[in-house]
Amino acid sequence: MTNPEITQAIKDLSSPLAERREQALTVLIRHREEAAPELLKILEKVLAVPLGAPVALNDWSWFLAAYLLAQFGEKKALSLLLQQLSMPPEHVDRLFRDILVEDMPRILATLSSDDPAPLRTLTENDALHDAVRASALWGYTILAAVGLVPKEEVVKYYEGLFTGKIARRPSYVWTSLVAGSAALHAKGLKREILRAYEEELLDAAAYSMKDVLQEWGFTPEESLKRLAEESGGLIRDVWEEMEFWPWEEEAGQQAPEE
Repeated sequence: MTNPEITQAIKDLSSPLAERREQALTVLIRHREEAAPELLKILEKVLAVPLGAPVALNDWSWFLAAYLLAQFGEKKALSLLLQQLSMPPEHVDRLFRDILVEDMPRILATLSSDDPAPLRTLTENDALHDAVRASALWGYTILAAVGLVPKEEVVKYYEGLFTGKIARRPSYVWTSLVAGSAALHAKGLKREILRAYEEELLDAAAYSMKDVLQEWGFTPEESLKRLAEESGGLIRDVWEEMEFWPWEEEAGQQAPEE
């Protein structure tokens, strides 16, 4: 039988009141093993949303569930996420919106920290939403920044992307690729980076060649430290994360119906 305290906490994750959400987090973290299956149900409910349904995740439940499951290192969450992110791009866009760029890289990196293969698979799948692929690639870059994957391994992977593993068409993936190359000081890829700008494969307004050169003005060690700090690294403690979340904002819509 489910602990009624956990049942209430799961409901309170969607509350528009910050105090209720904070109390819910306290309960769920304290009862980690019992809470994980209930948190997974939130992700499963989203996976069940019919294609084309006009539902967006603008309440807190999915967001907090994903963060908690990442902190808990729950591998079943990764499987569900991979299924969600592999849905048709227009459906993924309706469901996740800003979450794709702002939070997904860290969630994916944390859940793939012991095996980044899923990140590479997402990155190379041209049928997926571009922001999903860019987030996966940035998650791989974060793993290098925090020292869980050798920097040389990621740079070698970048080289493969530049030279044929991804389509040469404008996309967020190319912006992520060039920004990562700058952050990891992949100066051997400068010619490929310049070619990407010449072919207008990335958004130069979002990340320019000037930004690349500015990053290379730091030492490699400084750049890695900056990347780890500015990206937030892996998700270790949701309580620490809360300092940067807009708790005062009210949830405007409801979660997907059961």
